[in-house]
Amino acid sequence: MAHQQEPAHAVEVHEDHDLTHVSPVDELDSDEPRTPAWMPLLGGALFLVGALTLMATRPAGKTTEELRTAAATAAQEAEAARAAELAAQQPAAPDPQAAAAAAAPAPGGPPKGG
Repeated sequence: MAHQQEPAHAVEVHEDHDLTHVSPVDELDSDEPRTPAWMPLLGGALFLVGALTLMATRPAGKTTEELRTAAATAAQEAEAARAAELAAQQPAAPDPQAAAAAAAPAPGGPPKGG
């Protein structure tokens, strides 16, 4: 007959059959190999090398002065756009000379007749 191994997890079934509790076993099976101590160290070292390589090969960021200049330029452009939008929304003020010319009588006086 074949030798049966114990399950890796202990299962506890309650009477109402809708709840199942699984608790992990803290011990390895007798045929399960142990992880060598250098394996987690290798993983950590590879992670650090990857992170440092990523940081070292990134392009240089902008300086604080470059960021301030860019922000000031963007603020000026936004203010100019806002002013242009407000000017486009308001009706144009009538030209005082054109208004005076329209109000003045036509040369030669009013038409005669009647």
